Amino acid sequence: MLVAPLSSRAAEQRGSINIEYDGELNRAHGVRSGNGTPSNPYVISGWSLENLRIKDTSKAIKIVGNTITGTLTLDYIGPRITVERNRIGDLRVNQNVARWGGTTSGSFTRNTIGVVGQLRHFDGVFRWNTIGTPAATATSAYPDVRAVNLDGWNNARFANNKIYGYMDARIHGHHHSSEFGMMSHDHSGATHMTHIVDHSRRYHQVVIEANSIFTSHAYGLAYLDTNHAANDRTANSETYPYLNAPHTHYTRAFIRANAVDGSGILVNVFNAKDERHIRTPSGLLEIDRNRVTLERDLSKPFEVVSGIEVRQARYLTLKMRSNSVTGAEPLTGVAQVDAPFQKGAGILLNTLEYATVSIENPSVANRQYGVQAKNLNKTVRWKVVGLKTTNVGEDVGYDASVANAPARR
Repeated sequence: MLVAPLSSRAAEQRGSINIEYDGELNRAHGVRSGNGTPSNPYVISGWSLENLRIKDTSKAIKIVGNTITGTLTLDYIGPRITVERNRIGDLRVNQNVARWGGTTSGSFTRNTIGVVGQLRHFDGVFRWNTIGTPAATATSAYPDVRAVNLDGWNNARFANNKIYGYMDARIHGHHHSSEFGMMSHDHSGATHMTHIVDHSRRYHQVVIEANSIFTSHAYGLAYLDTNHAANDRTANSETYPYLNAPHTHYTRAFIRANAVDGSGILVNVFNAKDERHIRTPSGLLEIDRNRVTLERDLSKPFEVVSGIEVRQARYLTLKMRSNSVTGAEPLTGVAQVDAPFQKGAGILLNTLEYATVSIENPSVANRQYGVQAKNLNKTVRWKVVGLKTTNVGEDVGYDASVANAPARR
């Protein structure tokens, strides 16, 4: 796949480029032009090389029209990076390594990438990229590999990408700001190098929208906080001791207008329990206008897959609006073969507390349940409005583990 630069001129061959400080941003290290200002960034373009690595700089840099057959590594090079129209084998951004540079943000657009191995602590815009390879397996039209690892981010937008394989979007508690919409580690003018920085109020906001995902994995898109304690303390790249102090999280996540073919959408842990949390304010989770199409993978006949599942969520307002889930079409005359693939729900609420849930205008086809709930305690109020179903065994299903019946219209 990584055979030619996305550029009008022929690529110029050279070895790998390694830039470790501002003084190495020069022609000897592949810089074609520029002086590192926002209006005249350093430009690295038109190369065919194995690896490109840049770390710990605050200069404006534009990486455009290269073929990087190995790894593009950008560790803590600040908010003025532009990466566009490159072919990249493996993208790594802000690894968990010692650093002095600022969090990498900027924009990544219209690149072709083999795998996003780590997009960590990212604040910018990542859109219109193609990731992975549309390879079929022996039993599925879609790949079962991880294509994207969004490993801790805040105030970023991941949108309009085409992804072959599944993606994880993981929250990191130590990557935050002092208000919604602010850049990460922005604490209202306080310097990070002193003890006065207030890490007791941690704001996180994530937007994942209008992506197309193709995979036969158990899920296609996952928002995860399953290892919160490890991601909520000091680390090699986050050494401020006050990150270990008691604190409160304020979280908003928006999953909108994505198309997932082959598998579903999973939210696994929202507002994690932790002994260092002072309290848990109610967060916001919006899952709107997504289209999920589940496939029949004959190698996994006993795997029960739901279209959209929210699992282990607490202290939140959950708004789900105008999502559609379609299971595999029934096989005529072979019900005994087809039956396992019809199990599962269009929308599944699984283990919630202190939650207000609104499910509005969903459309579900070829599932055992339209909407299913289990393990919702008495602190959960939920409603289902405008549900449309086709070939669904039970529109809304729940058992004795659900304390309150849903409001229905």
